[in-house]
Amino acid sequence: MSTHEVHCCGVIRNSSKLFSASVNSRVSRQTVWPPKLEPNADGKKQSTISNFVVLILLWLAAPIAHGEITIAIVTDGDSEAVNIIADQIQSQVSVLAPGGPQVSFPASSTINGRWSREIIKTQLQQVLSDSSIDVVLALGVIASDLVSEIEPTKPVIAPFVIDAVFQGFPITDDGTSGVENLHYLATSRDLPSEIVRFASATQASKIAIVGEELLTEALPFSENWISEQFSPLGIDIQLTTVGETVSETLSKLAPDVDAVLFLPLFQAPLQHQRV
Repeated sequence: MSTHEVHCCGVIRNSSKLFSASVNSRVSRQTVWPPKLEPNADGKKQSTISNFVVLILLWLAAPIAHGEITIAIVTDGDSEAVNIIADQIQSQVSVLAPGGPQVSFPASSTINGRWSREIIKTQLQQVLSDSSIDVVLALGVIASDLVSEIEPTKPVIAPFVIDAVFQGFPITDDGTSGVENLHYLATSRDLPSEIVRFASATQASKIAIVGEELLTEALPFSENWISEQFSPLGIDIQLTTVGETVSETLSKLAPDVDAVLFLPLFQAPLQHQRV
């Protein structure tokens, strides 16, 4: 379970349907993965991530009295946790925006990226060029990462950014993206500093960072980068991927590892992530 600061960054600019505003909100020390489900007024449980996305969508829809906003969802692949969040977003928007514009999530515009960066990037570019789509929701760690590589010609929401600076996302001094139509949620502004704080808290000299292969690909880890960041501080880092079982994961750890830092696990069933 990962607890981080959560940052919401974005700038909304005029398009044919949308209005101009700035988004800059920050909620400290929220557990964002696995999705923390909190009861709402109806007793139903919602995640922090879905609440943030719904807030941005309602902000976009607010000035539109009538009409329809069509939202495309691009996911990394089939994921129990992400499916739950997608369902929450759709249900919350319909409940919280009565009497306003119709917000639709067409099944034909909910796209499974099949855990492929190439497929996901192609799908993002296609929905951005589709005139019937008003807002694009990059609902996955790869999809969110790829948003930094494309031009957001319409509002794009990337709620799974791990480290904004590390992944190349723009951020201004006042905490917004500073880029027209770009909105993202980041669990960290400085992942290396968080790793250093983790090492200090655990008094560890060697830390294993464990994540799924897709996440270690999305984050630009490299041996040179790790050496530059942590060797001068006397911290040794082992980067490895999670195994099919706990035993397999443990077997990948070096014998001298003092502490283990798990990155979010998007592909694993939720019941395997809560230990």
